[in-house]
Amino acid sequence: MTDRKRRETSRFGVLVGQDGHEKRVHQFENVGSFGELALLYNMPRSASIVAETEGVLWAMDRASFRRIVQRAAFKKRKLYEQLLKEVPMLNALDEYERMNIADALISKSFPDGHAVIKQGDEADGMYFIEDGSVSVKIRKGDQEVEVVKLHKGKYFGEVALIEDKPRTAAVYAVEAVKLAFLERESFERLLGPCLDIMKRNSSTYKKNQKGK
Repeated sequence: MTDRKRRETSRFGVLVGQDGHEKRVHQFENVGSFGELALLYNMPRSASIVAETEGVLWAMDRASFRRIVQRAAFKKRKLYEQLLKEVPMLNALDEYERMNIADALISKSFPDGHAVIKQGDEADGMYFIEDGSVSVKIRKGDQEVEVVKLHKGKYFGEVALIEDKPRTAAVYAVEAVKLAFLERESFERLLGPCLDIMKRNSSTYKKNQKGK
C-alpha cells in the first residue's frame, strides 16, 4: 500500500470495556488525536485504540507533552470545569466525565446580533454560555419571534443533536457573548449519562413552544 493510499484510509477504533466486553464507541478516520487524557490526569488509560487499517501516527512522549501542552490545558480545564459545575443537567456526570467534556470544549466569541445558529441548519454541536447572553428565536411567517433569552450557565443546540434533525430555532448573540462549543462527535461520546435528562428537557421545551 502506498503512503498516499494509507493516509486516505487510516482508521483507528476506540474501544471501552463495558460489562466484561469491549464496545466500539468512536472511530478516528485520517485525522484526530488520542492518549492525552491519561497524561493530563495521571490516570490509567480509559480506552483501547486499535488500528483498523494500515496507518501512520505521530507520537509525543510524556515529558514533552507535559512541558508543551499541560500548562495551557490545565488552565483551560479549570476554567471550563467551573462552568460545567454550574450546569444542573451535568450533575449526572462524575468528576472524571466532566473533565473529559471540559477538555473537549472549544471557546468561541460572537459580536452583538451575530447568528450563532440559524434555523434549518444541520446540527454540528451544542453550546454552553460562558459569558453574556443569547436570544432564541423561531420563524413565524416572515418574521422571527423571540421565545427565550439565555444567560451564563445555560446551554442550547442539544435538541437537534438528540433528535438528529435540522435546527428548530435561531440563536443570536446579545451584545458580545462568549460560548463553549462541544462538537457533535464529542457530544455523542461524552454526554451519554445525561441524554435522558436532555431528552426530557427538550420535550418540555417543545411543549412550551406549542403553548406560545
